[in-house]
Amino acid sequence: FLKQDYKGMQHKLRNAVSSNSEDALTWSCFDVLENLPYLDKEAALDEILEDSFEGKSPLSFKSRGVESNDIKIHVGKSYTGASTNESTEVDASIEAPGILVFIEAKLYSSISPASPPEKPHDQIARKLRVGLDSPTSEPREFHFVFLDIAPTDAMYERREKAEALGA
Repeated sequence: FLKQDYKGMQHKLRNAVSSNSEDALTWSCFDVLENLPYLDKEAALDEILEDSFEGKSPLSFKSRGVESNDIKIHVGKSYTGASTNESTEVDASIEAPGILVFIEAKLYSSISPASPPEKPHDQIARKLRVGLDSPTSEPREFHFVFLDIAPTDAMYERREKAEALGA
């Protein structure tokens, strides 16, 4: 996954080997899932989704009859909305017949709706819009998984510091 073309996004490569990088953690997990030759992908993904949704996942690959060879897992793939022409890069994505899943991971970083003028919408809203508007030749469900990998106490401490600084 380090050999991918990031179209000038060198910060991705700099963070790729850092244990403090949500990109590195996400890439490591999903790159392994995509590249293990005999992995039962649908079972592994179902288990990840069950954990993500605290046992109430709205999606199951196995129950839909999706097989491992029909599942494509991507790290750092860019998507563009069909009608909005808006683009976004997703930490990890899963494509299967009738299914598109975007996975966004954060590590010790809060999400703020504030954004620079050239990007009029916040990062998460943009990913949701692009995922829902992603072009396809067949109808498919879109799911979005937001992973916050930081311990809760560390997130609160970071938020309190940011609020004290007026951020």
